[in-house]
Amino acid sequence: MDWQYVIERIAVNAGYIVTIFTAIKYFVLNPLEKRRKKEDDEKIAEQNAFQERILQKTSENQKPLVEALDSLKQLIEDTRRDSDNLHKITDVNVKAIGELDEEMDNHDKRIYRLEVKNGFIKMEEEK
Repeated sequence: MDWQYVIERIAVNAGYIVTIFTAIKYFVLNPLEKRRKKEDDEKIAEQNAFQERILQKTSENQKPLVEALDSLKQLIEDTRRDSDNLHKITDVNVKAIGELDEEMDNHDKRIYRLEVKNGFIKMEEEK
């Protein structure tokens, strides 16, 4: 037996094995991989479509709630604005009441003095 013959046989058999594996890969594994990728893409597309439908339904169901919240936000803003205006009016009124209290005190002394001066009440005027 010649070593060259053995090496040639091993090379030929290795070539057959490589050819068989290449054929299996090309005719069996590649189509399986393509089919698996296609199925995965279809599943992802179905999941995306399902999620899109769920999102659309959720948006439709929440639309009245969003509108109510927007209305409430506007009402709160209007109420805050009215409250600020009322505070301004209150400040003006408190100042006016303070001035009226001072005038009332002055009128009280003037009326007392008039009464004393006109003789309605005979009391000595305090200074």
